[in-house]
Amino acid sequence: MSYICSAFVNHGGFCKVEDISGKLEIPIRTTRRVLDELCSAGLVCQLQSDKSEVDRYQLAVPAEEITPYSVLYKLNHLGAMGYSTENSKQFEKMVDDLWKSIEQNPENKPLVSIKKLS
Repeated sequence: MSYICSAFVNHGGFCKVEDISGKLEIPIRTTRRVLDELCSAGLVCQLQSDKSEVDRYQLAVPAEEITPYSVLYKLNHLGAMGYSTENSKQFEKMVDDLWKSIEQNPENKPLVSIKKLS
């Protein structure tokens, strides 16, 4: 996520799946799976082009809104059913309190600043 944010801020837009894979030193197949999850979570989107067969991705939300909390929260809640039982309510409250403490932590800062990165 940080690499995609940096590319967006520094280079005005998108990342190629091959560049992300190379930079992170992970297989293309794994990179595509991660990007698919990030797309499903609404954090990035795949760009469509008639002229290019290359998979390209860009941010789906403003870079200044992407924090470690926002990424973890959206990925954690991806596909959540949204229902609970009487037995799970106490656990859900503990988890909600944990999410709130993460969100309010001073270290929960945007992954990149809006200014150009060095």
